[in-house]
Amino acid sequence: MLTNKAEKLKKIVSHKFADLDFRIFELLQLNDFFNHQIAHNVFFLYVESDLGDFVFDLLRDKYPGKILISPSLTDIEKYVVDAIIIIEKLVSEAPKDKNIKSNMILEQLLVDLICDKIMRSLINIDEIPRVINSILNKYVIDQAKMFRYSRRRNVEKQLKMIVESYIEG
Repeated sequence: MLTNKAEKLKKIVSHKFADLDFRIFELLQLNDFFNHQIAHNVFFLYVESDLGDFVFDLLRDKYPGKILISPSLTDIEKYVVDAIIIIEKLVSEAPKDKNIKSNMILEQLLVDLICDKIMRSLINIDEIPRVINSILNKYVIDQAKMFRYSRRRNVEKQLKMIVESYIEG
């Protein structure tokens, strides 16, 4: 469930770009699964290719000093503050919810926890296998969708190892 700030951000983008394919996720959504709670929220906007600049232009006046577009890890270290918005390219074939197309679904999140360098730089990566296992235990996951996306992101082997350790454990 998204916070009011994330819902407002989603509404702004959806209103201006009605046909835009994007996903929104906020780091605080992971707090239920981490031992060490995430103190600063970060909003991720994954936007279809070549449209990130337009979304950046839309948001920069509303959120001055709070937006990064395709940041490097160095940018993250230097500029991340609470409630920052990170705009990144949406990977083609990223799975989407049938009802709320702009919300990131768990199948995408589980894969991105393994391969998204920016996301991984903001969390305790040692907890990722336990987080994935907790999510698999708590929610019904479409594993075919998840593994298809993991192949697209070239992390299928890593994800299978984590899932298999969950099944064995």
